[in-house]
Amino acid sequence: MDSSESSQTIDPALAENPLPEHKSLSKMIFILGGIIFLVLGLLIGYYFSQSSKTATNSQATPSPTLSPGVSDEMEGWKTYDKRFADVKYFFRYPAEYEINDNDPDSGSIYLSKIGTRNYPIYLTINTISNSGWPFTSYISGSRRVWVQDNLEKQYPNKDFSTLTFKEVDYADGKSYLFISGFPEDTGRNRYIGIQNEIPITIGDSGLMPVEEISKILSTLSVIK
Repeated sequence: MDSSESSQTIDPALAENPLPEHKSLSKMIFILGGIIFLVLGLLIGYYFSQSSKTATNSQATPSPTLSPGVSDEMEGWKTYDKRFADVKYFFRYPAEYEINDNDPDSGSIYLSKIGTRNYPIYLTINTISNSGWPFTSYISGSRRVWVQDNLEKQYPNKDFSTLTFKEVDYADGKSYLFISGFPEDTGRNRYIGIQNEIPITIGDSGLMPVEEISKILSTLSVIK
């Protein structure tokens, strides 16, 4: 056997048991990959866990909103809660006022200030059906036109071009048409609205502060 053949001879022991360098390296890479994968899994799980808690907390604690009820400004006010003239009324009014509803046939609820001389009427609440004005023409038309037409029929010799109109809306959906500028001896400022298909009118004598009237109207509820 020449020298070239001798240099290429493989040790039988090495042939049966090759060196483990490559196998150990692969095993180490596999272990490191598993550790990295496990850490990533834990991080992802933690992220989703925190996101879920945040979402749950945001649902459990909604943004604060104004709750319905009596506002602080109406603390100590009286309550009118009564069926009168075939209609159920509910509203709040200041404690220094009193109610006169002794005439169901008129359908009018009067508010006067306690202790004032001759008890002048500050506010009158009524339904339009009791005012003598036909409501059918109002249902299909404009409130402004309806008011002006009926006033001209009631007072044919008066000029109602001086009337002014203003829409008054509240957050709960209540809406009134405020009418002012009445000619002399034809009436006083009025609020007209509809609740539960009931047309209502509120007469304002000009004696009650507008802020108080506004609060009363915001609480006024009328049902059959």
